Amino acid sequence: MDICDIRAQINDRLTTLDFAQRLWQLFRALVSGTIDGFKKAFGKTAEIIMEAIDGRVEEFFLRRSSWMCLR
Repeated sequence: MDICDIRAQINDRLTTLDFAQRLWQLFRALVSGTIDGFKKAFGKTAEIIMEAIDGRVEEFFLRRSSWMCLR
């Protein structure tokens, strides 16, 4: 495998990760809108749930991006 192949492979992986992050932003807007609807009933708990979801997704992307660079 030469340097051009490696560069192309890294670029493909980063493109996939970028797409996943953009897709998450769209999905997050839907989830956040739904959770906002529960704020009246659950108050601060709805915010805590969204923060927990954000944290987990961020961990996933950080793990995934470091894993993709190591492969």
